[in-house]
Amino acid sequence: MDKRILLRRVLFSVVGALAVTLLTIALLMAALERGYFRGPLIRFVSARAGRALDVEGPIELHLFTLHPRVTVQRITLGNPNWMPPGRTARLDRLSLTFGLPWMHRSFALEKLDMADGQLTLVRNEAGLANWLWHDPRGPDAEPLPLLRSLSASDIRATLQDDVRHLQFDGTVKAREPEISGGAKLLRIEGTGELNGHAAQFAIDGDPLAAAEHGKPYGFTFSEQSSGSRLTGRGALPRPFDFRVIDATFEAAGDDLRDLYYLVGIKLVNTGPYKLRGQVARRGASTRFSDLNITSGQSDARASIAVDSSGTRPKVVIDLESQHLRLADLGLRAAGREDGSTGLAARRYGSLGACASPRCRPHPYPGRRCDAHRRPRHTHRGTSHRTRAGRASFGTCAHGPDHRGAGRQRGHHPQ
Repeated sequence: MDKRILLRRVLFSVVGALAVTLLTIALLMAALERGYFRGPLIRFVSARAGRALDVEGPIELHLFTLHPRVTVQRITLGNPNWMPPGRTARLDRLSLTFGLPWMHRSFALEKLDMADGQLTLVRNEAGLANWLWHDPRGPDAEPLPLLRSLSASDIRATLQDDVRHLQFDGTVKAREPEISGGAKLLRIEGTGELNGHAAQFAIDGDPLAAAEHGKPYGFTFSEQSSGSRLTGRGALPRPFDFRVIDATFEAAGDDLRDLYYLVGIKLVNTGPYKLRGQVARRGASTRFSDLNITSGQSDARASIAVDSSGTRPKVVIDLESQHLRLADLGLRAAGREDGSTGLAARRYGSLGACASPRCRPHPYPGRRCDAHRRPRHTHRGTSHRTRAGRASFGTCAHGPDHRGAGRQRGHHPQ
């Protein structure tokens, strides 16, 4: 047989097979757009996501475009299989727009738009969370596609984070206000109750359209609750992997203890204070460094390392002070001697000056005093474990004008 005839037949066969394949895909896409194969489509997406998926409303597909769009109404998304059964999200409307890979552009989620819904976010003490898309106990998965635009309105959100000791119940919204040059910043705002007290927060991120893998994603943040305000700026070295964060922060308020309502960390009662420092998170390890705290005439510098990889978190604290005045610590300094210490104080007890009759002023500053049979309380202040099993600081009341200076290092398995 002539080689040219054979080559022609092979070419016709390849073209014909390709045409049949494209026609089949086109017919399938047209059928999906008209609502056919709804059940198999939902089961396929549910299996790929590793979550239960229920859609009560219509599904709108626009597939014959370079930016395919999917709009779903009344959708319920369940917890992943590494969490107990439950619901992660219930949305009245969810719209996803995708960017197909082309030339030097990778596949991306061009726009995520959600409205009128409920988010139920949970993370247990083992660090397993229902908002993660991959089981954190497994090997590192491929990074998720970059998100180029985010919009959220009328979203009710609850958060129970047993790792950071945070509980939030309120509303959250996201928008992208336009700035000079046509770029759009990401702004996420929330208001509600954080750890039992009214709070509000705002996060301003770099334009999502400019985000790239391998390029840190910058953001600023601010939180306010119970007379304390926390502000700062940071970056996600691997967008958008929240297990790796670098940030600097500043805080100020009427009582250092009120920071519990913002960050879930129990601290000593003080008068008006200022705090600044740096934080670096790498998975289960978090380090606070260059901490500088001032309150009244007292000052302190500290570093704190937290390792949450085990069954019980471990905390190492390095504390140094040039001038420590005990009158700046405790309920009297905070103006709360009448017992108005709030829910957290009633639950965990005061972490300020010792109120026990066993804690007495001692004529020798280097001697120890015993408070509630917890050893190593000195005039400088040392750490102890509370009945809740968490590390905290206590100070024996040696008098309102007692001053001291020194350095303390402690290792605390929580």
